[in-house]
Amino acid sequence: ETNIRLNNPTRVGYNFLGWTYLDVTEPSLQVDLLPGLTGNINFTANWAIKKSNVSIEINNDEYGFIDTNGFDNTAVPYGSKISIDENTITINGTTITATPSSSDGQYLYSFVKWQINGEDYNNQTITDDTTITAVFERETNKFNINFAVKNCDELGNEIEETCGSVDLNILE
Repeated sequence: ETNIRLNNPTRVGYNFLGWTYLDVTEPSLQVDLLPGLTGNINFTANWAIKKSNVSIEINNDEYGFIDTNGFDNTAVPYGSKISIDENTITINGTTITATPSSSDGQYLYSFVKWQINGEDYNNQTITDDTTITAVFERETNKFNINFAVKNCDELGNEIEETCGSVDLNILE
């Protein structure tokens, strides 16, 4: 007669820790039933929810920054929901804020969107290691100058007025 080994089950989103039974209170991954064993024995499968690493990144750190609020990126439980409200993203109860850099005379900075693993946000949940990116953009500051030119004769009398405008970009 040969021993019968219990198969270890699988469950989406969980790691199997092992079996407990009879006086065995510490989960065991390898359980062999000896030949001739009789009677009812209750086996309990023990599970731990899978944890994922979640990286929070910025597409360009000159364009903005993020406040992670102490977010623990190494222990995000399987199935954690991601919720977004404009420039904030909440994961497992922690809210992370994306803030664009202050505009200077040359550039305007703005937050555009969040991306999850390179894709636009679409009600995803955490099921594996994940990269979340705050996407910012930089736009050259533009100015519009309006002008009026008056042409006068030699006595100072206005004979013609020319008006117009010009867009001006500040270059590096």
